[in-house]
Amino acid sequence: MSLRSRLAILFGLLALVVSAIVGAASYQATRSEVSESTDRFLESRAIEVTRGIREQPGNPPLRPNRANTNDLANGANGAIDDAATLLPRLPFDPDAIVQVIDRDGVVLSSGSNELPITDAVERLIVERPRPGESAPDRYDDVEIDGTSYRMYTRALQGGGAIQVARSTTENDAVLSVLVSRIAIIGLIAAVLAAFAGWWIARRTTRPLRRLADVAATVADTRDFSIDVPVGRPDEIGQLAGSFREMLTALETSREQQHRLVLDAGHELRTPLTSLRANVEMLQRIDSRPDAALTPEDRRELLHAINSEVGELSNLFTELMELATDSHDADATMEA
Repeated sequence: MSLRSRLAILFGLLALVVSAIVGAASYQATRSEVSESTDRFLESRAIEVTRGIREQPGNPPLRPNRANTNDLANGANGAIDDAATLLPRLPFDPDAIVQVIDRDGVVLSSGSNELPITDAVERLIVERPRPGESAPDRYDDVEIDGTSYRMYTRALQGGGAIQVARSTTENDAVLSVLVSRIAIIGLIAAVLAAFAGWWIARRTTRPLRRLADVAATVADTRDFSIDVPVGRPDEIGQLAGSFREMLTALETSREQQHRLVLDAGHELRTPLTSLRANVEMLQRIDSRPDAALTPEDRRELLHAINSEVGELSNLFTELMELATDSHDADATMEA
């Protein structure tokens, strides 16, 4: 897999992870806000009903009596003395189910569906908050005929309780749409990030590809004098500069090897020529029966041959030392 592909996948995965984290945080925040909004709505509806502000559709306007006047004066903590007082003006609006329970736990009136009375609700029924006190209340998640509801129960001063419930279907639909949009946005962000990673990697690796082409050309042609494009102050430029220095060093090394071969050939030619002449002389003397060497001539001839062999041996040693970098390649070979 190429570097561009790896970077594209890495950018895409990174964007996907970031989108998932942001989406999860957004989902939790939205879910909490929607739930709190529903709870505020239920509490507000229950308070409006207990104050007699909301009326059942079709009923005449409510004429405040002494109890109603006291409720309005008490503010949010006020409550009607008895649950039966609410019967003539219960607001059964379609956006919520309202149910009134008396002090004995009997449902006096309910909306389109009867709300469940749990053990916790029964404990609230017997509560009788004093005027000016905060009325006990609670929230429950219930299911009615297969539909999920958020239910709010508030104790009344004279005993009993009022319950307000609202379906969470709309909230679930909003959250479901939010999840779908987060998923789509995350996928789009991942694709765009992958494309951005591929484009960045393509621009970044362009000089690296040029260096790879130069290296391939050098490997094919053995031409170390080829030009290496640098012109960058970053790490890639430093790599190109180092590659150029390496080619320069290789070119210098090849030139030194060439000079070494020439110098070695020149230095070897003289002792080899002398050695060949002495050997030929011995061959001519051996081919002529009447020819003979004096002991003095023989010693001089053998000394010359031995000297040339020693010189060849020294040259061979120097060549081996140069080949193993024991001496500098520019060292002058001595005859």
